[in-house]
Amino acid sequence: MTDVLVVGAITRARPEMFRRLLASFAAMKRPEGIEIVFVFAENAEALSIEHDAETLRDATGCQCELLIEPRLGIPFARNAVLSHAVERDAKYLVFVDDDEWVSEDWLVNLYKGFAVSGDNLATGPISPQYIEDQKLSWVQRRLIQGVTEWYARARTKNCRNVARGESHRIGAATNNWICDLDFVRRTGLRFDDDIGLGGGSDTAFWRDLQKLGGSSTWIDDALVFDTVPISRLSMSYQFKRGRDQTAAEWLRRKRGGGLTMFLRSLPFITNKATVGTFQSVYGLIIPGPHLTFGLRKLGAAFGRVSAVSGRYGAHYEKLHGS
Repeated sequence: MTDVLVVGAITRARPEMFRRLLASFAAMKRPEGIEIVFVFAENAEALSIEHDAETLRDATGCQCELLIEPRLGIPFARNAVLSHAVERDAKYLVFVDDDEWVSEDWLVNLYKGFAVSGDNLATGPISPQYIEDQKLSWVQRRLIQGVTEWYARARTKNCRNVARGESHRIGAATNNWICDLDFVRRTGLRFDDDIGLGGGSDTAFWRDLQKLGGSSTWIDDALVFDTVPISRLSMSYQFKRGRDQTAAEWLRRKRGGGLTMFLRSLPFITNKATVGTFQSVYGLIIPGPHLTFGLRKLGAAFGRVSAVSGRYGAHYEKLHGS
């Protein structure tokens, strides 16, 4: 019996980006001896992607199955795809985001690397790309440089961890992700619905997988490209990104708040605020990635304050891109 690999994505009101993703699916190579099924969940009240799915089906000859998830929030839609893949007895589930597109060899390399690893979960690199026609200001150019450097450093660090036999340190995000569904069936593992419109339900999934005895790894030659809309190239967005990621991490760990926890957090808050402020000012003067890094550190300080105060934000409430 041929193993089934589900390629999944969730989408919400970003038709142009979603079509770019599907076009890359149509052009990519597929692993031999594996049945590929595409499963897409639209996070909306009604489906609007039927024609796009039909176009992909005609181009690839693969099944394209559509789901609707009216509850707004990434974990709800991710769980819809995950549960569907489990119920149809698929062997593997792959996730990418609807604002991405994949390289030609992406799925072949992701599958092959995962199959030989013996792990239960794996993730791969992201390359951010600004592809809009609008000319960037000098601030925006520094911000995209910082975003690019952020991912490049993460990739280098992850490769180093693999070489050291420490792949368990590498967090797994659904922007480039493959999972063994036999492990999911045995454990009943799911994304945390409580996170709602916040971020980080994929990182929480990875942590829960490890707690249940699962293992994860990094597949460096499975490359995905991330579309960076101009709305993300603002100082306020980069600050909020750092703030919301930090607050979400606090929520995932269920650390709680109160005066005692705030006092324990003061060294973190002080360090991030001081270094972030200095690096942001430096980045406004000197070209390079410093501005992005500084803004995210400064945001992290405010994110910890928000988290211990019980405010976790809703990072995905506002959409970026079209």
